[in-house]
Amino acid sequence: MSTISKKTKEGTYQYRYDPAIVQEFSKGPEEDINLEPLWTLIKCPTYILHGEKSDLLSLDTVNRMLEIKPDTQVASIPNCGHAPSLMPLQQISIVKDWLRNDSNIKEKSLALKK
Repeated sequence: MSTISKKTKEGTYQYRYDPAIVQEFSKGPEEDINLEPLWTLIKCPTYILHGEKSDLLSLDTVNRMLEIKPDTQVASIPNCGHAPSLMPLQQISIVKDWLRNDSNIKEKSLALKK
């Protein structure tokens, strides 16, 4: 079963959402938002999944995030926009491998106990 489409009574397929919703995002923000103060508050292990074609999270911003929190890990997802779907096996493997890393799990557990 597809999560993005559904079969109509006529036997054709249509989106489960309004595809025009992306038009709002293509306009760009009315003003830039500085999220650095919130980024510095994150104390648990962090993994950025960066879609290489993202028009929201630039490579410059990712690099700035790494300057602020150098222990952050990044996976660049090729041929991907802002939000990786995490449906292709390669994308799933990236996340699984990171979560299976013992040091990440131990640090994650400690962060939860605080």
